[in-house]
Amino acid sequence: VDTNDKPFSCNICHMRFPRRGSLKAHYSVHSGEKPYICSTCNACFARKGNLDEHVNVHSGEKPYPCNVCNVRFSQKSSLSRHKLIHSETIKKPHFCSICNMCFALKSTLRRHYLLHSGAEPYSCNICNKHFSEKCFLNIHYRTHTGEKPFSCSICHETFTQKGNLNSHFRTHSGEKPYLCTLCKQNFSRKSALNKHILARSCKTPYTCSICNECFFKKKDLQVHVRTHSLEKPYSCSICQASF
Repeated sequence: VDTNDKPFSCNICHMRFPRRGSLKAHYSVHSGEKPYICSTCNACFARKGNLDEHVNVHSGEKPYPCNVCNVRFSQKSSLSRHKLIHSETIKKPHFCSICNMCFALKSTLRRHYLLHSGAEPYSCNICNKHFSEKCFLNIHYRTHTGEKPFSCSICHETFTQKGNLNSHFRTHSGEKPYLCTLCKQNFSRKSALNKHILARSCKTPYTCSICNECFFKKKDLQVHVRTHSLEKPYSCSICQASF
């Protein structure tokens, strides 16, 4: 992250922001303060803008249209995510030579290659679980602390990641902002779209030599192969059972 672009840092979780006002609003995630209340369902929000958009869920209003395909959205953030599908090849010039996925930044492509190599240089000092990226390790720590700072304003379910909250919220709104440009099928989650594209293009790079099942990650293939060999490399130190 370029600290010049985002000079304001949260002293609790170290997320960075371009404006002091954004940082101030972010602190409500940690404090739990939500002064803006929906008069219909009593859902509470940290920001007035979030309340204003939430009201659209009750009214059914979708004031944000896509200027390319005319699909409409109740939230501006959903429209912004949706717009990316219309300019993927233009804005994502960096291609993975293994699976042909494309990325906007070269640094993102380099991190993506870790999925194929299986490299996981970041380890948890509590349970020794390893991760390919530091941000995943930071999120993992919440499984030990129990922290779930992101709460659904409608049903109050809590999440460890904002992305999971965003995906969950679409179960209430019914929005599916991710469009397959090949078959025009819509998806509520980007991960579901990515899996769909891989299935259509058969670009999964790791194939089991025994049953021809394909996998996107090398480590998933390695785990699968053990189902054929009956290898059980993990043993319980108490009862000696193997897994």
